[in-house]
Amino acid sequence: MPYWMTSAAADEYFSAMAQHLQFSDVQVFAMPPYVTLVRSGSFEVEACAKLANLCDLRERFAQMLQLRHVATAVAVRAINVHIPSPRLTTQRRKDTIHSVLQRCTKEAVWVVGGDLNTKPGLLKDTVQAYEPALSQSFDVPSHGDLAVSKGVRLIQRDAWVGKRFSGASDAHDLVVVAGHLS
Repeated sequence: MPYWMTSAAADEYFSAMAQHLQFSDVQVFAMPPYVTLVRSGSFEVEACAKLANLCDLRERFAQMLQLRHVATAVAVRAINVHIPSPRLTTQRRKDTIHSVLQRCTKEAVWVVGGDLNTKPGLLKDTVQAYEPALSQSFDVPSHGDLAVSKGVRLIQRDAWVGKRFSGASDAHDLVVVAGHLS
């Protein structure tokens, strides 16, 4: 595996970016292709794990972080997911989204973000039973780069890393998940 695809390289890249932006309280959790940045002044990270068996394509996985809000001690589950489009069918999209959201429902507060590669209509129909709020990386997300949540009032924030900018990705934009506990 080339070095640039390793957890160490991703950690190095995003740690340098956070330092450049003077975000001294940002922790980097890298599990390529996933990278999650967490503000340690707001959340304590209790666990970071790989979620497998999301659909019938066994190589697909997501990154899950179990967080605890520092000020309120509220548990928050955060899942960073990528539903890549090669070999993707409508059923695999639905299966992956349901699998991820079922793993969230154990917590009253959760956020799922990343590249969902799912059109807004299908996404809305698939997640409606989970009563989520919705945030996007831009007013019109590219490739389903967005977040859904429950128990978090999401605030729309435009991405500043990704395809629309030179650097971190040739296909997607960063999904910024900002908000307040409901």
